[in-house]
Amino acid sequence: MVANIDQHLGTRITLAREQRGLTLAEVATQTDVTIERLTEFEHGAVRIPALFVARLSRTLSVTPAWLYNGLPGQERFDRTG
Repeated sequence: MVANIDQHLGTRITLAREQRGLTLAEVATQTDVTIERLTEFEHGAVRIPALFVARLSRTLSVTPAWLYNGLPGQERFDRTG
């Protein structure tokens, strides 16, 4: 499941970036991360620290929840009680 989370977040980051017409370089600069590291995030190759989830969501004009939306197995986390 852990790798699925990384891949899911990476896919959502790429989608948001492309929808906004931003390049890897633009997003990397605005989030204070290297292009190489951002590429690793987008490919789900590395874990994305919470700080960068926050920075990326702000830069991409989406909420952190939007990045996680549709996560496989999400219903387990959405249950209350």
